[in-house]
This record gives sequence, C-alpha cells and structure tokens, in this order.
Amino acid sequence: MQTVTKTRVPSGVARAEACTIILRGATQQILDEAERSMHDALCVLQRTVAETRTVQGGGCCEALMANAVHNLAVKTPGKESVAMESFARALMQVSGGFGILFPAK
Repeated sequence: MQTVTKTRVPSGVARAEACTIILRGATQQILDEAERSMHDALCVLQRTVAETRTVQGGGCCEALMANAVHNLAVKTPGKESVAMESFARALMQVSGGFGILFPAK
C-alpha cells in the first residue's frame, strides 16, 4: 500500500514562528480531506485568538433557557406552572438534552 504525504507551511506567520505540518494518508482523497480539516481547525484557532468572546454551542443556550423557565415554573402556582414546565421540556428537547436537567413528573 502506498502512503501519500503532503507538506504544508502555514502562511501569514513569521518564518521564525512557522511550523511544518505533515499529513499522511492512504489515498489522495483522504489526504485532501485531512488538509481541509486541518485548514478549518487553523481558521478556528486564528479567529479564537483574534476574538476571545465565545458562545457555547450544541444547544447550550436552549438548555440554559429551559433551566431558567423550569426554575421559575417551580415557584409559580397553579396551571400556569404546568404550561411553563411543558415549555421548559420543549426547550430542553430542542437543545438535545431531552430533559436531563430536571426529572419527569
């Protein structure tokens, strides 16, 4: 089996700070995909260094909202709390948490 190797020196950095990245793959297609992934990762790193403020992903905002609505529903009397609890559960499902922050009634 032949291994394809590609060497790339990142652009935009001083020569003294540069490094060489060596990617290896069994086929050119795998190597091209690895190069795209490496480029994406370097772009994310560059943006993170330039802008340090971040927002958590993966449904984090929805999960936080669901938790806040649930906490308020616990303190709310009557039928309104049932509606609030249902809305909190819906938010949790949108976030992908599927109700793991608060138990089923």
